[in-house]
Amino acid sequence: FPLNVFFLFLLLFLLFHSFSLFLLLMSISSIRPKEELLRKAPGSFADCSYGKTHYSLMGKAEEGKPLVVCVHGISAEGAAWLPLSRLLLEAGYQVLLPDLYGRGFSDAAPKGVNHDVHLFTSQLNELLVHVGEETNGNSVRGIYLIGTSMGGAVSTRFAHMHKHLVKKLILVCPAGLHTSLPALAGLVKLPGLGEALISMAGKKAIRSGAIKAYFDAEREGAREHLEHTVERGEELGKLHPGNGKALLSTVRSFNFGGLTESFQAIGERGDALPVLIVWGEDDVVVPYDNHIPMLKYMPQAQFLSLKEAGHVDVFCVPEKMDAFHTAAMEFLNAAPTSNNE
Repeated sequence: FPLNVFFLFLLLFLLFHSFSLFLLLMSISSIRPKEELLRKAPGSFADCSYGKTHYSLMGKAEEGKPLVVCVHGISAEGAAWLPLSRLLLEAGYQVLLPDLYGRGFSDAAPKGVNHDVHLFTSQLNELLVHVGEETNGNSVRGIYLIGTSMGGAVSTRFAHMHKHLVKKLILVCPAGLHTSLPALAGLVKLPGLGEALISMAGKKAIRSGAIKAYFDAEREGAREHLEHTVERGEELGKLHPGNGKALLSTVRSFNFGGLTESFQAIGERGDALPVLIVWGEDDVVVPYDNHIPMLKYMPQAQFLSLKEAGHVDVFCVPEKMDAFHTAAMEFLNAAPTSNNE
């Protein structure tokens, strides 16, 4: 057997196994944003189980004030909460704004890992431990938790799982109860077709999807917010290889109507967790009427109903923002009940 033939076979063998190892590592590695995007990241990064998590931790808490954690929706990022954060900082709170996996500047989880409520609650749990020292232990001692849309579902599940950690809960147009998904969501769930639709999504597709979240997309604040949403969506599509994959994974795997048990558990708690629910009466993304069973499940909840407001108007339309911010600050600043301290 010629020696050179032996070495040739050995080389081919090593190349084959090296390539197989490369493919394996690629399949179990998180999906990082491109450096061009990461250079713009305003916050810090935590090494979590399924990738690096970007977060902004702002301010220093005054004595006796819990850490406030704000969880964004399915296609948003932590920066969505900046207007409210400014008021929280002025009031002496420390604020944590995470980017969920695959959103903003955070890695998407590896291929095969579902971007669902279980993944996001575990990510939040790891991040709170990570910032323990920076928050003087407040992140593991007691927090006020705020979530919107999908983030409302994540926050509800987290509060259910960590009842001694979450001291107050604010839910803005929260997902979690049964709702009919649009026909496009059904198509996106189909193998192959979903990937094709995501890859073809440009400004026009992003705009047509986002515009439904406003009562009137031409109103002051809404118009600018929509333009930013479109521009940011296009930027993430180009510079974050995991963004579309994470969105697709969430649509396919997140049980948006499956959290009835968590709402019920929060309502049945003996210590009556303080809850504030805020909802736009014209929300067609997460139907406004879902507040009826939600209030039934959590009878202790306060409820703010906003006229002529869609799914995201509390984040951009001045009048709606003011109403939400006023209610949120009054709710958080109110003295805790003795059985929830």
